[in-house]
Amino acid sequence: MKKECYEFCWVVDFPMYEIGEESGELEFCHNPFSMPQGGVEALENQDPLEILAYQYDLVCNGIELSSGAVRNHDPEIMVKAFQLIGLGEDDVKAKFPAMYNAFCYGAPPHAGIAPGVDRMVMLLAGEDSIREIIPFPMNKTAQDVMMALRPQSIRSSSPTYTFSWTFRRRKEHKGALAMTFAYPAIIHPTEKGYTATFPDLTDCVAEGDTLNECLDNAYHAMYNWLYVELTEFEGHLPPISHKEDLILQEGDFVRNISAIMRLTDGWDE
Repeated sequence: MKKECYEFCWVVDFPMYEIGEESGELEFCHNPFSMPQGGVEALENQDPLEILAYQYDLVCNGIELSSGAVRNHDPEIMVKAFQLIGLGEDDVKAKFPAMYNAFCYGAPPHAGIAPGVDRMVMLLAGEDSIREIIPFPMNKTAQDVMMALRPQSIRSSSPTYTFSWTFRRRKEHKGALAMTFAYPAIIHPTEKGYTATFPDLTDCVAEGDTLNECLDNAYHAMYNWLYVELTEFEGHLPPISHKEDLILQEGDFVRNISAIMRLTDGWDE
């Protein structure tokens, strides 16, 4: 990475869809709520793999500084976009009721971008990792080595579901806000062990030789996914799927994975 100069570029014309490496089926490439270039006409007439989205990234010296998009605001476009990956209008209403209803009432065209301030500071400081400029960085196992803290995992012994986010203040850290997140993971037995996938968290996958190892890895994968989303992006977390909406293959079962995220003081003020 260059440190003697700053070279900027905009990355645009992201593909709207791609073929999933594991599923082999059509999937959203990035943000399913971005506006497709060409609108309804493109969704109805073009090859899905040739449809582009109004998404854009600002890059400096090969580092993504900001990510944004023109968001969809039309319920007809939203439904047709999801129909291409096999979800009908009833599925969209069930999974994204608030957004669907808001669009039906009428939403203005809108766009946005989320700057990664920590990455900007990293470049200005001449560092190679944001861990060098974050006050309390975590390692790859979600441990805060400076405070000797590791978030606790709360797992359900049966495939039950929690659909609400809870806030509480932890007694052992006065003034520190903790937030509990719970997402369902689909556990799939394989010849070598188990694989866990989170249908609501894009590309969040874990493996393990045993079920316990798979669940442990699933917890860390989910925690890291949420940590990046909350700290580096806008923090707009995806809604939690209902059990009835999950598509299971033969032998699959569901476990609810929960994690407690320690947030900064005043985060909810």
